[in-house]
Amino acid sequence: MGLGIQVPFFSVITVSYQAAKTIGRTANSLCGYDASLLEWLVMDGGSTDGTLEVLASAEKKPDLLISEADK
Repeated sequence: MGLGIQVPFFSVITVSYQAAKTIGRTANSLCGYDASLLEWLVMDGGSTDGTLEVLASAEKKPDLLISEADK
């Protein structure tokens, strides 16, 4: 039995709240990675400043996006 690498090889977890001015830079920085080796998870605190719209229009979209108000 071999020790093969399971895909995805690594995860990037981004925590955000009201990050419309900066989240696009994060998405752009992830475009340079092989998409088959990367999963991007975004945990947003219920942003209302356009953060979700920026993510929706970005070239690299999150593999999982959770946006809800913090408790």
